[in-house]
Formats: sequence, structure tokens, C-alpha cells
Amino acid sequence: MKHFFTLCFIFIYISSFAQKIYRVSNIPNIADGVNSFSTIDSAISAASSGDIIYIEPSPTTYPGFTVDKTLHFIGNGNFLDQITNGPFNKSESHTGAVTFNEGSDSSTVVGLRIDQIYLTNVKGISIRMNRTGGISLYNSTFGILISENVTGSIRAYNTNGSGERTTIKNNVIISYGHCIYGLRNSDIRNNTLHDTYSTNEIFSLNEGCVIINNILDRRGQTTIEDITANNNSTVATNNLTVLSTEANLKDIPDDGSKSVITNKPESVFSVANPWDANPFKDADFKLKPDSPALKIATDGKEAGAFGGITPYKPSGIPNIPIITSAWGTGAGTSALPLTIKISVQSN
Repeated sequence: MKHFFTLCFIFIYISSFAQKIYRVSNIPNIADGVNSFSTIDSAISAASSGDIIYIEPSPTTYPGFTVDKTLHFIGNGNFLDQITNGPFNKSESHTGAVTFNEGSDSSTVVGLRIDQIYLTNVKGISIRMNRTGGISLYNSTFGILISENVTGSIRAYNTNGSGERTTIKNNVIISYGHCIYGLRNSDIRNNTLHDTYSTNEIFSLNEGCVIINNILDRRGQTTIEDITANNNSTVATNNLTVLSTEANLKDIPDDGSKSVITNKPESVFSVANPWDANPFKDADFKLKPDSPALKIATDGKEAGAFGGITPYKPSGIPNIPIITSAWGTGAGTSALPLTIKISVQSN
């Protein structure tokens, strides 16, 4: 019956797209039939440029994979056990490290949990609504979109123009080193960021960037990060800096930056310290009704991941129809037909 529900989902999904769709499931006896595979690599080999690969949720992590053609990967979303009226299958589409190599320009990935993402010699890659341990950009990478993810650090290794004109918006970023490093001429806005190292800057060695409407959570640190000093030719404005002590706390000079500082970290998010919550919940980063991050963005509204024109959506469920409940008798005969009931929402 699980196979039947998956086929229902794929049928609904196919109706929205013209490309050929391949489905992948590593659960035994599920991936059988036309355009169905038990490994991601086999689906990639069968697919043509522009095709879609739906990676079905599973309690077992899929191996990592490499992409060398334009493909569109879709998963089941993340943090699904924390929401109501989401997919009835709460497992994640979890993979090992994913590498986008030359030839994979304009590929997209949405709704997956990915251990690490590596980009090299590519342009136009879109990484949206995923959960990943970090994103690394090598060699010539241009025009990458990183939006609405929960991710570790985003780093460009500055050889041959890596990290040029990257857009980083509406992400929750937690790092054990610099959160954003080495980008050039990039747009960094409406993110919520935290570096767990007590001596590191959140932004380091970026050049020619615009850094606006972000929340820089520096709890545990006593100094204000001077973004423009450590990131050449960079504009930083309308950001909230969060400190956890009054030591060295001072008002930002009236230099037109329109940024704000608070030494009361418990006043910012719906949960006092969402970074250390167990379990970790992406919805905990919504702002409190009286948060100092409200009304400080360039549009007069909230800074951070839940602000702006593409606000972060908890759980990263792709904008495709989902089955929210499913029930069946499990078997049927000519005398007593199989009975199945499913509920679907457009999402």
C-alpha cells in the first residue's frame, strides 16, 4: 500500500511539469516500474538534461552523488515531525555529500537533507529549502542562489572567481567557524546567523558585498563585529547584532547604517536560545512580538530569515501537492475490494 501512495503522489506531481520525472527509493521492493530506481546514481544516468529526480523519504540515508548535467532534485522536506498537517510520511530525503560539477549549470535542489554541498565550475545553481551541513564554492562559481535553508557555513575558496555574485537570503546559518567567507560582489540579506566560536567574526574576507537586514547572533561574545573592516568594499546596514553582555556595549555611531544592537538575546526569538534547543527546531527562530529585530529592515519590517519577500518556511516542504493522511484496509479480493482513503493538499 505504501507503493500505491507513492504512485499517487508521483501522478499528482507529474501533472504540473513537462519534463520527465524519475523517482528514487532505497526501500526494498518500492522502486520498481518505469522510471523508478533504487539509487540516485542510476536515476542520474538515465535522466536527460532538464529532467526531475524525486528522492523519496526513507529511514536510511542515500549515498552522496555527483551531478554533471542540468537536473532538478526534490525531497520531502525537513523537521517534518515538528509540524501539523504536513506529509503523512515524516521521514526525510537524506543524502550524503552532493557535488555539482561543470555541466550542471542551472540545476536545482529543494527539500532535501544533505550532509554537505560542493559547487565547482558552475553557474545558476539554486539551493532552496534544504537542510545541509554546509556549502562550499570552488573555482569558477557564478550566480548561485542559496535561499530558505538551514545550513552550516557558506564558503568560497577564492580561486578563479569562486563565489562571484552569490545570493544568500532567508537562511538560518549556524557555523563552527565563519558563517560566510570569501564571497565577492554578493547579496547577503535577511539571514539569521550564529558562529559558535567565541573569537570569530560571522563574516570574513568577503569583498564588494551588500549585507543587509540580517540578525547577527553573537551571544557569548562581548564585541560588536565591524563588518566593513574585515570585508573590503562591503556595505552593511539595517542589521541586528545580538550580544549577551553589557561589556563593551555601545551605540553604533550615527553613520547611516541604521543597525541595532541588543544585549538581551532572550528578547529576540520565540525561544530564548534556539541554537542550543534539543531538539533543534527551525520554527524557533521566529521573532517574539516585541523583538528588537522587528521594523528595522530596509522595508520597515523584520530582519532575519523570516522577513523579506521570500521568508523562510518551516520544514522546507517543496511547493508541490502532498499527501497529508492515508488509510487503507491493506488487502482486497474480488468479494471484498481494497478500500483506500487519502487526503491531499496543494501546499
